[in-house]
Amino acid sequence: MNLKEIKKPFKAILNSQLIGKVLFHKFFLNRIAAAIKPNAAVLELGAGKFTYLNLIKQNFHKTAIDISENAINHSKEKGIYNDYIVGDVTNLQRYISEKSFDSVVAFDLIEHVSKEQGLELLKSIEKIAKHSIIIYTPNGFLPQDEFDNNPFQKHLSGWDFDEMKKLGYEVYGINGYKKLRGAYALPTIRPGFVGYFLSNWSWVFLEFFGKPEKSFAILCIKKLNKENN
Repeated sequence: MNLKEIKKPFKAILNSQLIGKVLFHKFFLNRIAAAIKPNAAVLELGAGKFTYLNLIKQNFHKTAIDISENAINHSKEKGIYNDYIVGDVTNLQRYISEKSFDSVVAFDLIEHVSKEQGLELLKSIEKIAKHSIIIYTPNGFLPQDEFDNNPFQKHLSGWDFDEMKKLGYEVYGINGYKKLRGAYALPTIRPGFVGYFLSNWSWVFLEFFGKPEKSFAILCIKKLNKENN
């Protein structure tokens, strides 16, 4: 075996990492950015140590609502958002008036509430948002228990591609073929770099052949008041 042949698997690993970043920006971040107006007032449901909004090269005024004061305090320490609201996302209208934000986003959140609560939450979001709603969630029910002594991390419901389409959302497949990832979006095939390699390239395949419904996760976007957009 010559040096060129030895290098081939390492090049494949590097290409897998590169294609993952390209796909993440092109098919995830860019779609989110296109759905939010520049300088918009954005409400995010859930306050963490990180938000996808900060990876988008646009200026937003970001407000987060979270039931956990500890989560909000950790987020404040890192300066993630501009403003914070301590409150239960399943009772949004108790804290937030109608049409008070341009966009409302919920990343990896709706699966943590019951189906009934989730449907009511989507109705409440539509009353609060003026321009757009963005939901990111696994495609269908993905089992996950609580961790880090946080019972709110448990998955209580599943939301699939067809269901979100029926609710009026434009739905996009994320992270490649569904069976290639599991809990916490980790690859189901080991070693991990092989799993990520297959998952990333399956994302390309599903995009090219128009099969987003077979994806691991879904990005759901609804534009409101289209005549004003």
